[in-house]
Amino acid sequence: MLRPLLFLLVLIGGIAADLWTKSAAFDSVPEHTSHVISEGLFAIEPTRNSGAMWSLFQDVPAWVWILIRGTIALGLLLYYLRHRREMGLWVQLAFAGVLAGAVGNLHDNAFAKGGMVRDFIVMWIGSYKWPSYNVADSLICIGAILLLIYFLRLEDPAKTGKKAKVVKA
Repeated sequence: MLRPLLFLLVLIGGIAADLWTKSAAFDSVPEHTSHVISEGLFAIEPTRNSGAMWSLFQDVPAWVWILIRGTIALGLLLYYLRHRREMGLWVQLAFAGVLAGAVGNLHDNAFAKGGMVRDFIVMWIGSYKWPSYNVADSLICIGAILLLIYFLRLEDPAKTGKKAKVVKA
């Protein structure tokens, strides 16, 4: 009973954190201006992104992103529901994070100005200014990395003749 509760907590909490931080950033700092938090390291800089992560695919219309993100979120949810009993807790929470991020950005495509995703976090790594992002992007990246680790660690039972390896946290 604890796992479904934690899954829902991360899912709903992730969506809420993403939408709240986007609203707070856009309400407190004018768009395309920078509020430096730590010089040369971190700033709040509200911008709108019509593409995907790192401003890729800028010419894709919002309705296409709605279809893409909606399909990915639905596919992940269905996969999760079908296989959740085989997954360890950290894998289930990784699914929740990716879903929360997808829903947060999907919300922006559907309801934000111009169907554009609201990004606001800017970081520097040395002299390199990292492309702006948001909490949803962070949830997707962290969750995707954990899922990649999970899927790479699974053994193919057809090749080994053994039962499938279940990775538990």
